[in-house]
Amino acid sequence: TVYGDKDLVMAVFLLPKGVAMPLHDHPGMTVASKLLYGMVEVEEYDWVDKPKGFCRKYIEKGDANEMKVHAIGAEYCNIHTFKAITNSAILDIITPPYDPKTRSPNFYNPTLLENGLYMMEKYMPSEFRCFEEPYHGPKVNIPNDLLRNEGSEMQMEK
Repeated sequence: TVYGDKDLVMAVFLLPKGVAMPLHDHPGMTVASKLLYGMVEVEEYDWVDKPKGFCRKYIEKGDANEMKVHAIGAEYCNIHTFKAITNSAILDIITPPYDPKTRSPNFYNPTLLENGLYMMEKYMPSEFRCFEEPYHGPKVNIPNDLLRNEGSEMQMEK
């Protein structure tokens, strides 16, 4: 974790060549991801009929020089995975942060249906481990005027 508070988390994920994050969601969260180096394939799924578990799939492949910021919203491409084609690093800015009580990720196994949609089945991956290492880079400070005050909207300077 590069930075974290009650409103957002900035973290870098290192993915060795050939490794993929399990297909997962960010319930009620918005995430901006930037590939820092390497090459990845991104699979994203949008809910078509969430109560029935039906999704539509999108795929993007690229390297750090060509991929722009990858954004997902609470209802937009919220189920996704990154597959490392080469050793890769991804910077994520997540808001609000995960919370084990209210915002834990769900993991999914997709099954392709005859109509081209995917049926999502939740599962808990036994083979996936995420290790946190101390961040030793420059200290990240968010200026007070950019932080959200309780009960008010963030104001941007013109």
